[in-house]
Amino acid sequence: MHDDAPLATELERIAPSEFHGYTYRIIDDEFRTDPLSGIGSVIKGGRYNAPGLFEALYSSDSRITALYEIDALFGDVDVPHSPELMLTLDVRLSRVLDLTDNTLRDALGATLEELLAPYLQDQLVSGEAATQQLGRLAFASKKFSALRVPSAARPEARNLVIFPARFASNEQVRLYDERGRWRQIRVGPPT
Repeated sequence: MHDDAPLATELERIAPSEFHGYTYRIIDDEFRTDPLSGIGSVIKGGRYNAPGLFEALYSSDSRITALYEIDALFGDVDVPHSPELMLTLDVRLSRVLDLTDNTLRDALGATLEELLAPYLQDQLVSGEAATQQLGRLAFASKKFSALRVPSAARPEARNLVIFPARFASNEQVRLYDERGRWRQIRVGPPT
């Protein structure tokens, strides 16, 4: 873990980037009535948010990456588990902290190894893993609406960790459904 103050100061110096495109998310069927909720991340936490702190929507650059990410969490793919839904998200964000950028990571003093390391043990021992600290400080800065991060489950892939509570007025995540059956959208506050 790093000291909060220098990391927070460095985050203030970083210019956010944009992300416009599709990402993929897998949710338990029990959450089908609110598929763009991140309540699971609030309850259980995730790589970039400790339990109970803030909502994060975890999504991946491809359907295969999303499947790898879930398998990384639940172990053996042959073990039965409850039904899941694969979602496609149409994402329009203008304030992304891109942790896939080596120069940016260096400025933050974060290493690729640190971002990819198992985090649950650190969370259990100290209450917060280094990646969760980074997510907490990025969220607290109110400057970023998402993190673009390397996938720990698939080295060549990327994930997007979205903070809906930090959306600017021009930002949104929409559930893609070409048939129009699902009309789920999360948008920033009106201007």
